[in-house]
Amino acid sequence: MVGALIPGILDQFQTFLLIIGSVFIPAFSLMIVDYYLLGRQRYTSAQLIQAEHSLPAFNWLALGSYGIGALLAYYWNWVAPLDFGASLPVFVITGALYFVVSKAVAGKRVAA
Repeated sequence: MVGALIPGILDQFQTFLLIIGSVFIPAFSLMIVDYYLLGRQRYTSAQLIQAEHSLPAFNWLALGSYGIGALLAYYWNWVAPLDFGASLPVFVITGALYFVVSKAVAGKRVAA
């Protein structure tokens, strides 16, 4: 009720949702791919707090994939908007990119 009293608030609501989608959709895609496809649901709480046998502190592949996904979301939301929205294509492309690049790097580490 109070929101209806503020002039112009509904005009900016769609922009707010597009910004949130541009930030969170690529991140959700990375988390799902990392946990279900790459990690095979084997992460434990001990890996998060122990110094030995812990997860890497920073994942550059994930950051790069996230950056590309966020740029695609920005492009498809504001520069060249898609008729059906950018969320699903960004979700799929970001996750697929992260999966393929992670598997390629893991394959090189095994071969070395």
